[in-house]
Amino acid sequence: MATAADTTATAGRGRGDAVKEVLLWRRKERSMAALAASTAAWAAMEVFGYTFLTVVSWVGISAVVLLFLCGNLTPFLGRDIIDLSKLYISEHTAVESANAVRIGLEDYLRRTIRIVVVDRDVLAFSGAVAALGLLSLLASCVDLLTLSYIGVLLSLTGPAVYLRHEESIRGFTGGAMDRGRRFCEAFDEKVTGRLKNRKRPAKEKKSE
Repeated sequence: MATAADTTATAGRGRGDAVKEVLLWRRKERSMAALAASTAAWAAMEVFGYTFLTVVSWVGISAVVLLFLCGNLTPFLGRDIIDLSKLYISEHTAVESANAVRIGLEDYLRRTIRIVVVDRDVLAFSGAVAALGLLSLLASCVDLLTLSYIGVLLSLTGPAVYLRHEESIRGFTGGAMDRGRRFCEAFDEKVTGRLKNRKRPAKEKKSE
């Protein structure tokens, strides 16, 4: 007999699989719909200058009109009316979504602190600084809306492109990481060597 925990885990896996199918373009209709909706929202607010509340109001009006037309035209077409009165967002779904965001942030912060502070990985530290610098540069050139739209485009195209060209991307990134690691190790050795050489004369002077 399935327990509540098993049902919760199954529902969570189902939602995760649905998101994965959209990101990997396994369901092209949903992926195209997400891409078209994000593009339309960005164009309406960025190109045509409409506000966020205006776009949300238009979306709500369109949804209400479609529901009204479906409810009135369905009997004439000889089909059963879709009952949406029991549609709701459960408390468990809301709490699970908030916990997923919290766990993701905690894992990212914990990994970053471990790599930078505990492991003292110079390559990871340089990559984090470069990524944050690039994000700051992009933020100075574009606004938050365009940056969010770029993030949506990358999330919808990046995984599919990576799976299609996985071997070549891994080879390129692996070679680049190896070269970067060798450069960081050589730089670290030079810096630590100079610091040690500076400390030796100071110790000799103190001993004299």
